Order: sequence, then C-alpha cells, then structure tokens
Amino acid sequence: MGGPCLHARFLLSDVGDPQYVEHEGRVHYWVRLSVVDPPPGASAASYELHETFRKLSQRSDEREKAFAVDITSYGDFTIRAVLEGDEGEPLRGSLATLLAAEHGFSTRPSIRWAMTSIGAL
Repeated sequence: MGGPCLHARFLLSDVGDPQYVEHEGRVHYWVRLSVVDPPPGASAASYELHETFRKLSQRSDEREKAFAVDITSYGDFTIRAVLEGDEGEPLRGSLATLLAAEHGFSTRPSIRWAMTSIGAL
C-alpha cells in the first residue's frame, strides 16, 4: 500500500449508465469522491472543489464509507482533499484523471461519452 489516494467514480444506474442531471443546458454527471486507504488517525476528509461550485467544500466523517461525498460535475477541475487528524500533505487530483483511472478501460458507450464530456478521454 502506498498511502492514501484520492478516488473518483461515476455513480451508475441499475443498467450501468452514468447518472446525470441537466442544469442550465449542461449535463452534470454524478460522481462519488472518496479516499482509499486513509491513514489510521484520519477522522474526516474535506474536499475542496472548483470555484464554480455553490458549496466550495464538502466534508465527510464517515470513515467506514471511505469519507465518500457525492457531487455533480460537467467538466474537469482539480480536487484537493484534506484529511483531518492526519499530518500528511493534502491529496490532489484532476477529476478527469481520477475518473480515467476508474473507468478508462470501459467500453460501455455511455461511460465513454461521459468520460469525453468531463475531459477524461
């Protein structure tokens, strides 16, 4: 194990398609952010989002759920995750890169389209 990692994945419908909402003429995909292998002392994670989000930061103290939070996004941006109770550096990652790590090998057309829309392909 290489320490904690920031993780992102599309939330999928029962048939395996990315879930989304339309807002102001744009498709916003539902994405779950989480921390894989959080350090033992971590008690919560705060995710700092892009300035265009109404809520610039989202926090989870649910360690048993990998500090997961659900967001919607229509494009790529850098996510910063600060782990409370941990002395380590904040975790950072591009949403597109994180989604590509999870879904990059999918051949499902709806996932490929969502990845292209976000900027991951």
